[in-house]
Amino acid sequence: ITGVKYNGNNLKNISVNLAKRTRSGYVVITCGKEGAFAYNAEEGLSEMIQTKKVEIGDATGAGDTFAAVLGLGMTSGLNLKESVKLANHASAIVVSKAGTAVTNIEELRGALKED
Repeated sequence: ITGVKYNGNNLKNISVNLAKRTRSGYVVITCGKEGAFAYNAEEGLSEMIQTKKVEIGDATGAGDTFAAVLGLGMTSGLNLKESVKLANHASAIVVSKAGTAVTNIEELRGALKED
């Protein structure tokens, strides 16, 4: 989409480009076990937000879970960093289970308390 090839160190450049092309205030790029890169175009801030390391049972649904919980966080009044952190936790819970799985509020609360 951006025409910028990822080289391991240019997530901010990719995010800036993508934000301009889509006229978006925020860009989030999931990076698997590394976490997620969050860019706030309005403030020019970016950060790699680490995820909790878990043993992977099945990665099915991790992206869907991340997107859903990110949206939930943002529409609930959390800022971008808090929303990404919550989404990372939710995805970690889901991938730690065997097969297609879901998480719930109790599991998320537990994960956040451990953080």
